[in-house]
Amino acid sequence: MIKSFFSYNLLNNTNRNLVVLPQHVGEHFLVHNGKDFVKLSILKEMVSHKLGEFVKTRNIRGTKLSQNKKRKRKKK
Repeated sequence: MIKSFFSYNLLNNTNRNLVVLPQHVGEHFLVHNGKDFVKLSILKEMVSHKLGEFVKTRNIRGTKLSQNKKRKRKKK
């Protein structure tokens, strides 16, 4: 049977310094990344690490191209 996203017991957590313990394996956390909460499923490889290591806090954006550079790229 497939479980939906809302059927899990999600633990809301703003503490990114929480160390993952072996009894947390299989649980689901909502970890705050500075803007919103991100769903995180705990695996056995995550034990003894901190929750904040598994959630991105920054968006990586490339540089914006000017209109002239966009036109030159389309011509090639």
